[in-house]
This record gives sequence, C-alpha cells and structure tokens, in this order.
Amino acid sequence: MQTRLCDLRVPGAALPCFRHQHMQEPVLSPMKATLLLLLPAILMAASASGAGKYSKEIPKIAVPLPAVTAITLDARNVAAGRSLSNTVAPNPDATRKTTTHSETLEINVRNLGPVLANVTVHWFWVGRYVTSGNWFRAGEGEKALAIDSKKSEVVLAECGDVEGHVTKAANEHYKSGGNMLGWVVTVMNSQGEIQAVKASDAYLQGFAIEQPPKKRK
Repeated sequence: MQTRLCDLRVPGAALPCFRHQHMQEPVLSPMKATLLLLLPAILMAASASGAGKYSKEIPKIAVPLPAVTAITLDARNVAAGRSLSNTVAPNPDATRKTTTHSETLEINVRNLGPVLANVTVHWFWVGRYVTSGNWFRAGEGEKALAIDSKKSEVVLAECGDVEGHVTKAANEHYKSGGNMLGWVVTVMNSQGEIQAVKASDAYLQGFAIEQPPKKRK
C-alpha cells in the first residue's frame, strides 16, 4: 500500500498535496535551430574578415620555408618616382593636389637544382591609408616561370597606382589616400608551397602569408 503525502495528517497543521506536473521543454523553430548551428561559423568568418580589413597590426607569423630548396630569390628597386598634379576635390570650392607614387622592381629567380623548375613568382606593394592607418596592397601581379637547371629568370614589376591627396578650402585642410611603404615577393612551386620570400623590409615578410586587403579604387 502506498501512502501519499496528502494523506498524511499532522495535528494542528495541514500539508498540501503535491502532484507531479510534466515540464515541457521549449521547442525551437527550424529557422532558430539552423541559426544556432551556423552561429560559430558566422562569428569566425566575421572575426577573420574584420581582422584583415581593419587591422593596423603587422603580421607576426613566420613564413614556412623548406629546409632545403634549389630556388633562390633576389629583388631590388631599380626605379622610383613621384608626380604631383592638380585633381578634382569632392568639394567644388576646394583645391586638391595629388601625389602619385610609382616604383619598378627587378626580381631575379634562380634554379640551382639539376632539373627544370616550374615556379610562380608573385609580388605586391604594401601601403597604409593616411586617415585610418589600415594596411593595403597594390600593384599585385604574378608570372609563371620554367627555369632550366643552373639558370635564372628576371622579371620587372611595376606599381603606379598609389595616390596621396592634400585638399584645401576656406574651412578645410586634410590629407587622404595612401602611402607606399614597401613590397613583398614570393616564389612558389607547382604545389603552391612557398620556396623563397623577399621583402623591402624584414618586418613586412609576414604579409606573404597574411596579405592585407587590396587597395580601394
């Protein structure tokens, strides 16, 4: 025989009778359930894109290079210049002077190995926007090379689309555009693995792995 709590009697007191109630779990709609599943991926993508687009930091990542490679790389500036011109300002009452930065890079890739080497040389310039300080890349290009044993190939790369502006009017005076700061060159094998890297300054080499966004038009 089972005794219920509500059947017990204590002199001078009355105990309530407790009955078990089934607790229903909340039911998510299919759309909410899908969003919950996708939330981690969305947050990771947003974090990655935000870091790349707005980062002012210099990449600290080390470029993974093979311990032994038959490919050597050298690069140097062979020409550089600046041209100043009057351009149209957003404010029709203002004047704007634009400085266009240009550089020519000589890239020398050599194959020290005993057989033909199929490689791709890739290059770009690195700059920063005047107003935000964010990094950008410009003058990007690449070329596939088939280099015979003990031979070298020379590639000339040019960049001439980095502009800095100085705008003046009665009530405004500001700078905009970007400044060119250096360049990065890599050589990759047919599997897309970096065989050699060269930068105008050592601190820029990390951009070979974490490239800054392309310069805005």
